[in-house]
Amino acid sequence: MALVICCGPAACSTTPCTFKAAPTSYEEMWNPKYAKRVFLPPATWTDSLDTIVAAAMLTGGSATNVEGGFKKLAELKDRVLTFGENPTQIAELFRSNSLDIGAVYAPAFFAKELKDPNSGLGATYNLKEGFFADLMYTIVPKAHPGESSVIHAFLNHTLDPVVQGKMAEDVLNGPVNLKAVLSPEAQKSPFIIKPEQLGSTAVIHDKAVIASVRESWIKRYTQTFS
Repeated sequence: MALVICCGPAACSTTPCTFKAAPTSYEEMWNPKYAKRVFLPPATWTDSLDTIVAAAMLTGGSATNVEGGFKKLAELKDRVLTFGENPTQIAELFRSNSLDIGAVYAPAFFAKELKDPNSGLGATYNLKEGFFADLMYTIVPKAHPGESSVIHAFLNHTLDPVVQGKMAEDVLNGPVNLKAVLSPEAQKSPFIIKPEQLGSTAVIHDKAVIASVRESWIKRYTQTFS
């Protein structure tokens, strides 16, 4: 999954807080008042590809029409403070009141920080353009060692409703099992996607399309911010 990261309400009691309520559009990143207080994902990360598509959507485009998106991203060239690769560093920049808002990131990257009410980090999936969902797969190699029955038993275990619920709570990945059993705390967490949300506002890429443009997008993204 991917989302917008910002200084969230949970941190307001202990750190300077930009947002009393989470943004409802990716457009918020382009607000001039956040100049030099924005962070973006590195060029080679999947999150940067999502960020390109998000920018394209704001200009009426899509994953197959991103020209407007790159032009819009270019407007952020002189406003980006850093390209976040280290969640601890990003959290510290929020705590020191050096950052206000970031682009599309997988919540698992900030799992520890998002669970800490004093981290200065918040997040939202409630965006009018939708949120990005990256389906995760478990693959069994043809030449695998061990018994196939054991491997299949393990796969079934990972898809168990209770296990799926615990995985969602521990690493903030949205469960793929629609019958996942989430704890009361997980049900209330704004950082955990619930199974019913996947069919409503989730944006799922055509992997063949993304694979065909990935290298050129990485190059253009790098050039845009160089």
